[in-house]
Amino acid sequence: MTNKLIGLRLSKEVIQKLEIIAHNNNQTINFVAKNAILEWVEILSRVRQQGMMILGKPLTKNLLETIDVKKLKSLAETTAKRNVDFYQFVLGKHLSKETLSDFIKYTPKLLGHTGLMWFEHIEAMREEESVHFKGIHNLGEKWSRFLIFFFNYLMEQYFNLELNEENIKYTNNSLYLEYKL
Repeated sequence: MTNKLIGLRLSKEVIQKLEIIAHNNNQTINFVAKNAILEWVEILSRVRQQGMMILGKPLTKNLLETIDVKKLKSLAETTAKRNVDFYQFVLGKHLSKETLSDFIKYTPKLLGHTGLMWFEHIEAMREEESVHFKGIHNLGEKWSRFLIFFFNYLMEQYFNLELNEENIKYTNNSLYLEYKL
């Protein structure tokens, strides 16, 4: 892909935010701005292609509180299926055991504060015998349960990994899952 230089006018406030992010991550302002634009274009184009819309967190939380567990699981699995296309688009690869490391690396970017903002903080890591997901959010217990169903669907369908039932931990604002390799 050929790069082209463009110029942007940004407010002082935006430039200050970019400087803070760049400083905190030991990056240049140009790098931070370029990645912010790329990530936003990626997410927005995928949302539009799939006929999705972006909902605010308070509305999402209120909607989840009204549905039962069976419908919650169905919603989570449908959401996971739609996100598979997005993962594959971003990674440029089909999800499989061979792409598990890429999936683990990209998940915090996609679901964390630089992506869909499902989490305030999320970590995904692979160890010798397991894969761990842990995160903090502010959407309530039903959201934690939604995320369990979401990750279970992806991990079972695409990576053939089983949830370690003994190590499920979730509250109204946190989640910890462990999958056996």
